[in-house]
Amino acid sequence: MKIYYGPEMEKTKEPEVLRLRRQNAHFYWVAVPLGPFSFWDLHAGAVVNPDNLRVRLGIHCLASARPACEAFESLKTLCRAQGLEAYYAEAAGESQYVSSEHLVDGPEAARSIAGGLYKLYDLASKSLRVA
Repeated sequence: MKIYYGPEMEKTKEPEVLRLRRQNAHFYWVAVPLGPFSFWDLHAGAVVNPDNLRVRLGIHCLASARPACEAFESLKTLCRAQGLEAYYAEAAGESQYVSSEHLVDGPEAARSIAGGLYKLYDLASKSLRVA
C-alpha cells in the first residue's frame, strides 16, 4: 500500500499538483489509493483544515474520473453507515464523503484519527473487492 503525503506531493510538478495549485488548494493531507484506481482518482484520506487545525476523514473521488466515480458511488451506503456526509470540494474538483471535524489536541486524539483512517480504508477496500 502506498501512502501519499500532501506536503511531499506539493513539491512535484505532476499535472494534478499544478492544477491544485492553480485552484489555491492546500496540501495538508495524507491519502491512500482505493481499488485499482490512481490515487488521484479515488482515495481514503485525512485532511487538515489549516485555519483551525481540525481533521476530516473521508473517501474522495476526482469528479472527472468516470470509472472511479462508479466505484465511489458503490461506497455510498458504507460511507453513510460510518457517519460520513456528501460534500463537493471545489478546489480539488472532488466528490467526497467526509466525517465531521476532529480536533487533534494530543496523542490520543492523533491515535484515534489514524485508527479512523485505517478503518475507513480497510472497510472501503474490502467493499470494493466484493463489488
